[in-house]
Amino acid sequence: MIQEHPVLKVLQNYFEASAVLTPLLAGFQFLGLLRGAVDSGLLTAARTPSTTQQFAANMNTDIERVGDYCHALDAHGVFVKENDTYRLADMWATLAAPEAVFSFEVILDHAQVLSNLIAASLKNTETYWTLTSAERLTLAKGVTTNPFSPHSPIVLDLFFQSIPGIYERLAQGAQFLDIGCGVGSGLLGTLVAFPDSTAVAIEIAGDILEETRRRAIALNVHDRVVFWQGDAREFPDQSKFDFVHWAHTFFPVESRAGTLKMAFDAVKPRGYFIAPLENEPLATDEDLHTETGRANSLQRLIYGSWGIRPVSHQDFQQELEVAGFDEIQVLNSMLGNFILARHP
Repeated sequence: MIQEHPVLKVLQNYFEASAVLTPLLAGFQFLGLLRGAVDSGLLTAARTPSTTQQFAANMNTDIERVGDYCHALDAHGVFVKENDTYRLADMWATLAAPEAVFSFEVILDHAQVLSNLIAASLKNTETYWTLTSAERLTLAKGVTTNPFSPHSPIVLDLFFQSIPGIYERLAQGAQFLDIGCGVGSGLLGTLVAFPDSTAVAIEIAGDILEETRRRAIALNVHDRVVFWQGDAREFPDQSKFDFVHWAHTFFPVESRAGTLKMAFDAVKPRGYFIAPLENEPLATDEDLHTETGRANSLQRLIYGSWGIRPVSHQDFQQELEVAGFDEIQVLNSMLGNFILARHP
């Protein structure tokens, strides 16, 4: 009978898989649409309502092609058509604004690099150090705020107000250590927000640190930050800092204990240690099939190839206790969960 034909099961599986795949492929094409709008300057131009003729003239592009592009952006809710003009929808105007807290162009670049890394994650030769400098810079920029945004210092001021003890020290003029500063978004934004504070920044990748230095000059805070390139475990400075921040989620397993020892030695008595907390490792198989579980599984693929493994909040607390810290607590903030500890 037709109902029992084996090909029907094959077709059923195909249609079920297609139902999952089709919206993902549409999303992939949508990212391409956004990428083209950014690279061509169309997204920026649409901050001012314009006709397709005006867009085409400014871009030196065929008017019909521009019209089709605007039509597609309108279909996806990025553009709003009003009579004969198109403009950016309010939500997208905020997201893609030059002064946005998170750079829209960096968001797109970051998504592309992550996709490439996931596709290449089964190659045994792929490590953090085999990435190009441009890829490393994109990864560093993609996980942090835009320090050139006028909103960034305000966000950081509000963030530190929720961290007991550290805000008061920053307001009075703190000296702090940033371990694994990356491109310095949080570091430099903090220096802008608290003009009496100074910092030392540690980063192992020279190209990343050079970008941080360039940004510091552009933000006119370069005279309040010292840069040190190398393995954080070998940091020689015996200065005592008011607090230490550690971007621990980017440190390989074998470096954690030594880095925490250095952090403990560097902070003043009764000084503070702070670090962001990632999502807890999945507790059950059921968790794997949630949105968070899927995101964690992909993150594990990328960071696992660099020797980085997820650390539970409990394990991190134990690491801090072994290093000598006390008064350990988990804090929820506008920028996510953080772990806070103190030097005895």
